[in-house]
Amino acid sequence: MTDLELWQNIKAGDRQSFSIAYNQNIDQLIKYGSRFTQDASLVEDCLHDLFVYVWQNREKLSDTDSIRNYLMVSLRRSIIKKAKKVSQSQNEINDHDTAFGTELSIEDILAQTEMDAERAEKIKRAFDQLSARQKEAIYLKYYNDKDYEDICEVLDISYQSARNLVSSGIKKLRDVMSLAIVLMSWLFWS
Repeated sequence: MTDLELWQNIKAGDRQSFSIAYNQNIDQLIKYGSRFTQDASLVEDCLHDLFVYVWQNREKLSDTDSIRNYLMVSLRRSIIKKAKKVSQSQNEINDHDTAFGTELSIEDILAQTEMDAERAEKIKRAFDQLSARQKEAIYLKYYNDKDYEDICEVLDISYQSARNLVSSGIKKLRDVMSLAIVLMSWLFWS
């Protein structure tokens, strides 16, 4: 069953389709939401509210051919909105440079690739130097296998902006990694 068919079944009130959509997406949504805040209860509240909203307003929702993208966009907005309320300051969290999690664990890197721990640590340090938006775009592209159209939808940006974020992030990673290699070789030969 395609996402569009599943979504249309949900809109028609099919509880089993709703359950399927929930089960297919909840783990990725928790991981994605936890990149914005360390407050697990805030993520859980936002997810709960999101699924309640979807069910209660199912008849009014537009069709989508990507349920996960729809849920990621909604979750992102919900977390930012609730985090702003908690912080009581519009300046602490900015929609366009959200505090997307800086923690890229060595285990994440090693699980995605076949490399040694030392190289994975270098990549982690380089990744920590990216902007929050670059981190999020790269996370979506390479850790969630999203294409640029999906990144546009989730981040609410243009296609070119999505490509620029990923490209500039990768360039910065390369520059940082190249600098680290040059410094290491200089120290080794000194």
